[in-house]
Amino acid sequence: MIDAIHLTKSFTKNGIVQKAVDDVSFHVEKGDIYAIIGMSGAGKSTLVRLLNLLELPDSGKILIDGTDITTLNKKDLSKVRREMAFIFQRFNLFNQITVLDNVIYPLTIGKNAKNAKESALEMLDYVGLADKKSSYPSELSGGEAQRVAIARALVTRPKIILSDEATSALDPKSTRAIIDLYKKAQKDFDTTTILITHQMEVAKDVSNRIAVMEKGKIIEENSTIELFKNPKTSLAQTFIKSTKDAAIHRSNYKGVLKRLSYTTKTVNTPVLNDTIKNFEVVINILEANINNIESETLGYMVVEFSGEEYEIKNAIDYLTEHNVGVSEVCYEY
Repeated sequence: MIDAIHLTKSFTKNGIVQKAVDDVSFHVEKGDIYAIIGMSGAGKSTLVRLLNLLELPDSGKILIDGTDITTLNKKDLSKVRREMAFIFQRFNLFNQITVLDNVIYPLTIGKNAKNAKESALEMLDYVGLADKKSSYPSELSGGEAQRVAIARALVTRPKIILSDEATSALDPKSTRAIIDLYKKAQKDFDTTTILITHQMEVAKDVSNRIAVMEKGKIIEENSTIELFKNPKTSLAQTFIKSTKDAAIHRSNYKGVLKRLSYTTKTVNTPVLNDTIKNFEVVINILEANINNIESETLGYMVVEFSGEEYEIKNAIDYLTEHNVGVSEVCYEY
C-alpha cells in the first residue's frame, strides 16, 4: 500500500544543514493504523508531510500502490492526493463558514459537488455532530472541532488518512473519541492511517504497528503487541513506561537488572512469587505496568536480582521456562 524508501529531507537554518528525515524506510499494509511516535523534533511531522509531497524529499521514493508519486506530473499527483486526507493538530477549519460548509468544501474542490450537502450531513452524523451543522468552528470545543476535521477528511472517502498530532491538544475524553473514530473509520471505510503522535497511550490504543523515531531516523519498528512485549531501544522503553518520570540509572543498582515481559498466559500467575520461593534470590521491583492491547493483556516489570550469580541464573532460567520474557534493560547513565 505505502512504501517509504530511503527518504531524506534536510533544512538549512542559520547556515547549518539539519537532517529532519535521515534515510527512512518503512512499509504500511492496506488497512493498517501505523503509528510513528517520537519526541518533539524527531522529524515525525516532516516525514508525514513528505508522504503526500507537502514537502519534497531531497532523495528517496514514496510508493502508493506501487507507483512512485515523486515522479508524477502535477495532474497525476492531484489524483493521488484526492485519495489522501490530512488531519492536522490545529484542525485547519475555516472560521468564517459553518461546520456543514467546512465538510462540504473538499467535495467542491474535487468537483464532486453532486449530493455534497447530503454526503456532508451523513458524515457529520457519523462523527456525532449532526446537531452542530449550523454552528461555526469558534463555537466548538477542541474535541468537536477535531471531529469536524475528521468528517471533512472522510467525506471524500479517502484510501489514506495522514494524521499529524491530531490528539495532542485534546483532553483525555476527546482523545478517546478521536481514537474510536479512527478505529471505526478503518473498519467501516477500509482506510489506511499513518498516525503521528508523541503519546504512547494513543499509539497503543489505536495502532496495529508502531515505528519509533529519533533524530530523523526510525530506530525501532514492530507490531504494537510485540513492541510492548519486547522493546529493543531505550526510547521505546521510555515511551512504554511514560506514566513514570524516573529513569533507570544503572549506577544506582548493584544487582542484575532485567526487564520481565508477561503475556495473557502469565500476567495473572504467581510466577515471580514462585521464583522467590524456589531460589535464594532477592527480587526488587523497580517498575511495573499492565496494558491491554487488542485482545492481549501485556505486563512488564523492571526488576533487580540480588544474590549468588548461579542462583540468579537459575531464577532467570526458571522465569523463561514459565513463559516470562527476560531481556536487557536500556539504562540512562
